[in-house]
Amino acid sequence: MLDAVADQETFDFVSTVANPLPLLLLGDMLGLPTDGADLLNRYSHAVVFDDGIAGFLDEDVVSGAAPVLVGMRDHLLEQIKRHRSAPGAGLLGELVTAEVDGEPVTDGELIGLTTLVLTAGHVTTTLPPDNTPPDELGVRTRSAGST
Repeated sequence: MLDAVADQETFDFVSTVANPLPLLLLGDMLGLPTDGADLLNRYSHAVVFDDGIAGFLDEDVVSGAAPVLVGMRDHLLEQIKRHRSAPGAGLLGELVTAEVDGEPVTDGELIGLTTLVLTAGHVTTTLPPDNTPPDELGVRTRSAGST
């Protein structure tokens, strides 16, 4: 992550490290491929909406989020299928073999749980308690040699 900006004198810490790092960790914890952090970030924002819950009332916001949500659903179904055929490391690898009242956990339930873990974990680690976007907090980038 930092290798990508190692030769730059300054860089945006929030977009380079603070925003993607929690998703990488959450994805790894779930057993998702770590090369999909950009997709997970777009998915998290599409689920939460930049406008908060009011976004659900805005048809344009919902329409814009739909393709991302469909793409992420397909991605998660692919990962669930992969784990069902050969359970791997991570929470998803454990959950694909779980049963509730003798019945296997459904793909829909796995998608719901994965979505909850990703979005709740991402939002709570990247936004301040009052949900103020970082660009409104006066967050500044610092050059590599300054303090």
